[in-house]
Amino acid sequence: MSEQKQSSKTALGTAFIRAMSTFEPDNGIRGADDLAILFLSDARQKKLQNEHYRDVVKHMIGGTYEYVMARTRYFDALFTDALNNEIEQIVILGAGYDTRAYRFRDKLMRTSVFEVDAPFTQTVKLEKLKKAGIPHGHVRFVAVDFEKEDLKERLSAGGYKNDVKALFIWEGVSLYLTPGAVDSTLDHLRSLCCAGSVLCFDYFNSHPDSFRKIIKKDELIHFGMYSAEMDEYLCDKGFSAIEEIGPDELQRRFLVCSDGSPFGTTKNKMNIVRSIRGV
Repeated sequence: MSEQKQSSKTALGTAFIRAMSTFEPDNGIRGADDLAILFLSDARQKKLQNEHYRDVVKHMIGGTYEYVMARTRYFDALFTDALNNEIEQIVILGAGYDTRAYRFRDKLMRTSVFEVDAPFTQTVKLEKLKKAGIPHGHVRFVAVDFEKEDLKERLSAGGYKNDVKALFIWEGVSLYLTPGAVDSTLDHLRSLCCAGSVLCFDYFNSHPDSFRKIIKKDELIHFGMYSAEMDEYLCDKGFSAIEEIGPDELQRRFLVCSDGSPFGTTKNKMNIVRSIRGV
């Protein structure tokens, strides 16, 4: 995430999985992100039309494919629930090629959406949106280097209001940041969030030292902790966990085919935690 000179390969990988999931034949688990394909190269878009290619890729990335599918559905539901409850601000940290502000634009009403990300990825995203003719003037883009810049300062400059409840979505990011950057981000969020604001993110349910850092192309996994430690960690940062779900629950809720049969298995080291800012 620091001194980024190219679009994040992890963000591209997530968009690729979301795009591929829209080809699933079963309505029960088919992906809903019909805009994700816009961020892929023409060659990748063409390959996705081929069923054999999709089957080979799914076999190669089994577990990750299912996890991203389930995670996307979870955060889609969180996003739309916030809109239904008229939350006035939604902040997507490390937005990458997230498309919720465009897929659910008709439901935004009074809600302001802030997309926070590294400058290069954000620039590429804007170019793709413009090329595809996707309206994006309603989104507030905030460029920030999580390792070096002041998140609070950058968001406030973008029009964020500290005294208004907000939903913060931090999807697929924390594991690639250093522990210091995660600490710093949460400290900023504590000062940004008024009481009742919600922070939701996924994290690696283990300690990175236990596997000597897994290489993920241009990014390494640096941050993780066991779920038993997460409640206390969040409490120290001013948040209280109100929901935590692991692989089994994700699979039960979001990976069930129309006939009731399970669809694959997710990676067994990722959890999602939803927390609320205390007084």
